[in-house]
Amino acid sequence: MIFNSQDYIALLLGCVLLYWIIPNRTGRLIVMLLGSIVFYASWDWRFLPLLYGAIVVSYALVSLSEVRKKIAQARWAGWLALTVTLNLVLLGIFKYK
Repeated sequence: MIFNSQDYIALLLGCVLLYWIIPNRTGRLIVMLLGSIVFYASWDWRFLPLLYGAIVVSYALVSLSEVRKKIAQARWAGWLALTVTLNLVLLGIFKYK
């Protein structure tokens, strides 16, 4: 799916509309997650396990950072930097391969 295609515009408008209709934060996050999955699956569904893996690892590291934040306020930024770095490395590997 290309960003200037009619399919993308329809997906984007549908996700934005659902996002603003749904009142709670959890529902909005689910809409964004499902929109991302549909977008990536339309390009090549074989990369969905990679996307799921990145989501799980990022969630685990951010959750770990929240625990670390509660224990020691000054040391949690390292986990966030690690999460961003891992996602950028994945992007670099698969985009410029």
